Amino acid sequence: MVRQYKIHTNLDGTDDKVWDVTNGKVRFYQPSNLGLQSTNNIWQSNGVGVMGTRSITQPQIEFKLETFGESLEENYQLMKDFVNDILSKKFVTLEYQTEIFQVYADLALADVTKTEGYGKNGAFSEKITFDIITKWYTYENLTFDKIQNGKVIAGKSKIYGGYKGSETALQ
Repeated sequence: MVRQYKIHTNLDGTDDKVWDVTNGKVRFYQPSNLGLQSTNNIWQSNGVGVMGTRSITQPQIEFKLETFGESLEENYQLMKDFVNDILSKKFVTLEYQTEIFQVYADLALADVTKTEGYGKNGAFSEKITFDIITKWYTYENLTFDKIQNGKVIAGKSKIYGGYKGSETALQ
């Protein structure tokens, strides 16, 4: 299996829209900065070094984005829909899968270039850049049942903090 990428607009929500950016009509190629950057503070004198502090940062992730619509109009619509889906959320989740592992990263759109469509069908070839919120983690959609007044309420998922009024973690 070659690397597979998917963009989720709401990974653990029922309204999750998934963009298959490996095999779909909008595709990602040539990723860069999937790793991390480390800056080491090393003091040296006459060939003797002392390790100081280390700073680890997560650089922006960049992809080449291509559209594969049948016409110029379809390619414009694909670009518009894809970018608007991402911008409509505070962040999206990148699913990254290989034969060995499957991990996720929460991303916020930082930049997408916009040129004119080219070729017979008006395809776009752009650069898209994401800021990192959280990278890389594993994910399992846990489902909990809630008992309220003696009745089981099925299908509750994930526990978050920050509830309002009389809400609880499973509402």
